[in-house]
Amino acid sequence: MIIKIFYSAIFIIILQSVTSYAWDTSAARYYPLNVGNVYVFNKYELRLGCYPIAFLQRNKIYISGLETKPNGKQYYRFSGWWNDNNLRANPFLNLQRIDSNTMNVYIYDSVSNSELLIDSLMANIGNRFNCNRLTSFMPNGIFDLISQENFMGAVRIIKQFQCTGQGLVPYNYYLADGIGFSKITSCELGGGSGYFLKGCVIDGVAYGDTTYVNVSDFFPLKVGNVWSYNWTYNGNPPGSGKINVYVAKDTIVGLRKYYLCNFPSLPQWLRMDSESGKIYSLSTGGGCSYHQGEILVDSLYSRINDSANFCSLVRRTCSDTGAVMLFNKSFYKKTFNPVLMLGASARSYALNIGMCFISEGDPIPTEYTLRGCYLNGILYGDTVLTSVTLTGNSIPDKYSLSQNFPNPFNPVTVIHYSIPSGSNNVKLIIYDNIGKEIKTLVNEKQNAGNYTVDFNGDGLPSGVYFYRLEAGEFTGTRRMILLK
Repeated sequence: MIIKIFYSAIFIIILQSVTSYAWDTSAARYYPLNVGNVYVFNKYELRLGCYPIAFLQRNKIYISGLETKPNGKQYYRFSGWWNDNNLRANPFLNLQRIDSNTMNVYIYDSVSNSELLIDSLMANIGNRFNCNRLTSFMPNGIFDLISQENFMGAVRIIKQFQCTGQGLVPYNYYLADGIGFSKITSCELGGGSGYFLKGCVIDGVAYGDTTYVNVSDFFPLKVGNVWSYNWTYNGNPPGSGKINVYVAKDTIVGLRKYYLCNFPSLPQWLRMDSESGKIYSLSTGGGCSYHQGEILVDSLYSRINDSANFCSLVRRTCSDTGAVMLFNKSFYKKTFNPVLMLGASARSYALNIGMCFISEGDPIPTEYTLRGCYLNGILYGDTVLTSVTLTGNSIPDKYSLSQNFPNPFNPVTVIHYSIPSGSNNVKLIIYDNIGKEIKTLVNEKQNAGNYTVDFNGDGLPSGVYFYRLEAGEFTGTRRMILLK
């Protein structure tokens, strides 16, 4: 009897606290839809009780436009969301609208030219509705709880909804008065993942922390971008020199865009997933069991001590997220090191620059330090990217002039040639398509060996150019294309 009275008292208290908040007809303020609104979320790994224990990544979501569909209704387009299997019912993934009479939220299905109810802003606690077409349990959404919290600089009413996703995995989402989504969690007894609002811009007003780093800026892959490194090796025999890394071209494989690069210790075809913050390489061997056709290179949303298995014996960890001085300026960086794996490479990425340091090999590594780069039309650091470098120790048995790489190029390309005997006066000259001399790259006596020359076409118009090598009795000419 005492227990029954106790629970009855609790029920009355809860009922009073719930009914003290009025759900009025201006419920649309819990879900503000306007072009230009922006939400910045942090994603966390959750453990028992949906408690966040590990930061995974930061995402920016924004309303990018208003579209009229064949059914005659207008829907707001949300952009920048992620592909999370546990949150496929999330309305951010779709075009959506609010019915001004019922305060129901609908998403548009372009396949059937129809709309689907996903939320009911006028619902009372305990009301159920369909919130997910991917499950056979209908209806499966419920308005679960109402509370009051200090959130985004003000005391706000928070309304909690629960929806059952694929595999009967429940997720909860929370709508804050005047803000919209404040939290989305998907977790079972063993944990899950959750998205927590850190800041937003609603109708032109900023709330909380709206700073957002585009993780793609840590690795700016674009055709024509160039990085120039000094390399040193302190083994026996020691060595040093320069190497230029180019983004030569791109290609589409399975709806994914890959870029052809020549970074030390990395596969040639790379891509940057801007949503997950992960760098992948195209795999000819089938890739990972959990990510077909690709192998993970680095995960740039990582925090210090975050680590991941990279579909091999190599396990890498983020060891530093501090600053690095480059070109007399401080840049935010992230450094990744192998864990208990000999011969694996360490890499540092600088924001807006890319790889600024590479260490390859063990126990005596070859180290590559960035000395300059040409990114998206801007030169940084050592702008003398045109240089002549003797490569290799073997003596060639004949003269040769190789095709430049990349070709077409923008604006830097590399020319290789070989000299079989020394003390020759060597000339390498660039001409335009009418035979006018543009630039002399080499005019000196050179010893026998294999050489590379960097040619920077910055300041020249797009078009066909020729390069001509004269050495001893040898003359060779090849054609190249500058494409801006």
